Amino acid sequence: KEILLDFALDNDCELSTVAIAYVFFEKLVFQHIVTKENRRAFGGACFSLATKFNEFKPKASVVLMIENLAKALGIEPEKICDSELKVYLQLGFKLLIDEQEYMPHFRAICEKAQILGPEATRLHN
Repeated sequence: KEILLDFALDNDCELSTVAIAYVFFEKLVFQHIVTKENRRAFGGACFSLATKFNEFKPKASVVLMIENLAKALGIEPEKICDSELKVYLQLGFKLLIDEQEYMPHFRAICEKAQILGPEATRLHN
């Protein structure tokens, strides 16, 4: 999670994208799909899917983002790409999530990133 947040902050990604990626990743953890061996690839795939779903970026920008994300995670970009369909399948092809699922993550991310500070915890209550 820390790597994804650091990557997002360094690469001007939306913080809401990080929160959505966290929700996707948690769903995989709760399904007992994530292992020590695949956690980085699946985390990267969750972030990639969240970016594609939540942000408008040209294809070349997405490809570059995946390459840079893979470097940050210490894996090959192909591992992220290969994991995307697996993650999408395990999520039941559902990328739209309810606000109550991602808002706790979003608040925590904002506090951690010192974007909104403690006041962020009062938003959307």
